[in-house]
Amino acid sequence: MAVCAAQGITVGKTPTTFDPWASITRQQLITMVVRAAALPAPPTGYTPPFTSGQFYPEEHFQNARKAHHAGLLEGLQGLGAGAAATGYNFTAPASRGECAQLLYNLLARGAGATWTQVTASASSSLSVRSDGSLWGWGRNHHGQLGDGTDIDRRVPTRIGTASDWQAVAAVIHHSLALKTDGSLWAWGDNEYGQLGDGTDIDRRVPTRIGTASDWQVVAAGHHHSLALKTDGSLWTWGRNQYGQLGDGTHTDRWIPARIGTDSDWQAVASGCDHCLALKTDGSLWAWGYNMSGKLGDGTAGTNNNRSAPTRIGTAFDWQVVAAGYHHSLALKTDGSLWAWGFNGNGQLGDGTCTERHVPTRIGTASDWQVVAAGYHHSLALKTDGSLWAWGSSSFGKLGDGTGVEHHQPTRVAGD
Repeated sequence: MAVCAAQGITVGKTPTTFDPWASITRQQLITMVVRAAALPAPPTGYTPPFTSGQFYPEEHFQNARKAHHAGLLEGLQGLGAGAAATGYNFTAPASRGECAQLLYNLLARGAGATWTQVTASASSSLSVRSDGSLWGWGRNHHGQLGDGTDIDRRVPTRIGTASDWQAVAAVIHHSLALKTDGSLWAWGDNEYGQLGDGTDIDRRVPTRIGTASDWQVVAAGHHHSLALKTDGSLWTWGRNQYGQLGDGTHTDRWIPARIGTDSDWQAVASGCDHCLALKTDGSLWAWGYNMSGKLGDGTAGTNNNRSAPTRIGTAFDWQVVAAGYHHSLALKTDGSLWAWGFNGNGQLGDGTCTERHVPTRIGTASDWQVVAAGYHHSLALKTDGSLWAWGSSSFGKLGDGTGVEHHQPTRVAGD
């Protein structure tokens, strides 16, 4: 009890006392669970199916709003189903069944767990929590969230009941994921076989792809998919209009197909229809659609598409790659930042709007640690934890509060 009181979970007649023998009301139980899970406040204007007049004091109402928004009240006399609950007595004693239901919801929904990985497409997001649960939210018109429906979700929604998810990759219409046992799963749009299950049938729930249990890395393009196995082999499938599968053809593949015989691939990234990869020796490779020189081999245009992995330059010190819609980013082992491809919105960060057909160093800083490439903007983290953004600022996506396009890395206020 002393630990709970110190954490602010149990509060009795005074801030440091708690009567373990007194009965507990429904509102007190909800408040304790909300405090323990550290649930955030719901969005402004969020209206649950009950009113503040059903609680005393007001704090219990606010905590019940948090619990309802997080889905923790489901199963309690229709509270989670959106039905009117004006007759539900929150000040009455809580039953053992209600306590069990609330705790079940807490555990089933991963409340209190931390987010360990997140991925985003143009209109939806997926994340894995520290308890191995998978969550999705945003647009769902192709079933890309994986919850078995095509209903958009405005709050994180748990996908299934599995607790062994390890990694996820999302693109505009389909999603990929790995489990801790090395199995590969896919769902969403499957028009070009990008799910890899041998069909062109959309899937609205995670569907296992093949029987292999040695998958290690996944990446998703607009209508194609990539993955690495633990043996360093590279595999691709889906649409191949521009050679983005890297198999030397323009033939779509409906199941994962190995690319070449090399077993030293270390990292992969995919844009809309081009791919980047690193080998264990630090060399950089690219293939697919070459609009605006986004492959980085010194050429540009559809006549210069590459249907097989093509080495970019001669350097052996590449460490991280990221692929945007029509531009590419990379970091070297010395912490320097490089960019190439389309630059109409300054997304390369070199201070111009001129496209670059080879990797071009951005500034002189050597403390870059993480990069991410969006539709027409870019993001990066430095070793000091600071966040930087540049390129198109439509919809405020640079996060600097101005809506002004930036052609050089600009620190995000409040990071």
